[in-house]
Formats: sequence, structure tokens, C-alpha cells
Amino acid sequence: MTAPDRVCLMILFHRKTGMSFQDFDAYWRNTHARVVYKLPIFKKKILRYEQIHIDQASAQSWREKAIK
Repeated sequence: MTAPDRVCLMILFHRKTGMSFQDFDAYWRNTHARVVYKLPIFKKKILRYEQIHIDQASAQSWREKAIK
């Protein structure tokens, strides 16, 4: 449960058109986290940062079921 003075924020991203699943996954795991950790607001205000990843088959299944 989140404390009254805390906010839990979840953001879902999708990859850019033309970007492979492998490239997106590699960027998200290896580059994005390092960029975020360097932000001053992150160091001052963020208590926890988590990434949740899905495999390529799950991503494809979600995309096929998406409402357009």
C-alpha cells in the first residue's frame, strides 16, 4: 500500500514504428535506466524505480488484441 504522502506512477510505453522488439528491449533495459538515474529530480524525489518487461510473444499478443 502506498503511504499517504506517496504516489505510485505506472507508465506504459510502446516502441517506435520500425524499431525492433530487441532494440527497444535493449534500450529500455540498458540505456533508459542510466538516463533516468542521472536526473536530479530522480535523485531527490524518487524512492523506487522498477521496470516490468514482457517477452516478444506477449507483446505481439497484446498488440493483436489492442483496440485501435
